[in-house]
Amino acid sequence: MTFAPHSALTVALPSGKENDSWFEWLLATRHGGDAAYAAALQPMLDDIRGRLLDHARLEPGMRIADVGSGAGFAGFGALEREPTSEIMFVDISPALLAHARDAAQRRGVAGRCRFINASAEALDAIADLSIDIVLVRAVLAYLSDRGAAIREFRRILRPGGRISIVEPIFQDQAFAVAGLASQLRSGDCGPAGRYLELLHRWRSAHFPDSVAEIQRHPLTNFSERDLLRLLENAGFVEVHVRLHIDSIRALPMPWAAFLASSPYADAPSMGEVLQTRFAPDEQTEFERLFRTDIEAGTTVERNVNAYLFAQTPRY
Repeated sequence: MTFAPHSALTVALPSGKENDSWFEWLLATRHGGDAAYAAALQPMLDDIRGRLLDHARLEPGMRIADVGSGAGFAGFGALEREPTSEIMFVDISPALLAHARDAAQRRGVAGRCRFINASAEALDAIADLSIDIVLVRAVLAYLSDRGAAIREFRRILRPGGRISIVEPIFQDQAFAVAGLASQLRSGDCGPAGRYLELLHRWRSAHFPDSVAEIQRHPLTNFSERDLLRLLENAGFVEVHVRLHIDSIRALPMPWAAFLASSPYADAPSMGEVLQTRFAPDEQTEFERLFRTDIEAGTTVERNVNAYLFAQTPRY
């Protein structure tokens, strides 16, 4: 078996920047560097952004902080809806901020944008009570101290300011991997034992496979109710949670893109998992067992997103 090198990917990363794992994942590794697969994912991403912005209830002339802005997914969407808004793009990745700044110039909106290199837990560059809307997408799932970030959101929002959050909830995926590990330990796998063993080796490279590890891992040790409590504890009011679950057929994915992809930033790509966790004969066996389903899109995946929206007291 040979693995597709990054030079073979159909989406080239922008040159001239010192890239980091966040930049590379958002712009290439998330979709395995395959332009057609990235385009197929876009309607789902657009739906997520639409819900996020709907819950924000944007109005003309607002000052908006897009925290964990990435490539500008939410911030540029907000500017399209309300062109008189001012957007602060806040991200921990300098490369992504540079990418968003270039995009703002191409769109002709750079004058309405500010770019801040900061983590969500330390928004020191933003003054107290200075923001009308905070937008957050897939940020809290990566933090060990989510409470600190939410307190910062509360600090920068003016009285009556609003927050709109969407976060992936990975607990279902992790508990499925833990259940698979338990089944394998029991020895009660029948004819499917080898398939389940290889599946577990794949999935456990990306998600914890025991209850204890699930409770320790920042990606998996929280639910939408935990986020609700954090918002309440930080002083937000009128807090609403909507859990959105899709159990759907996976999109067909070219094998080379599958090997080059990873489910989240800093996770090993599937090609790296095979190279480090599978012997050469097992790599061949894995491809024989899984390639057809991956390329045909016959597997079922469950996507879980929690939408939370709230406001600060009006005093």
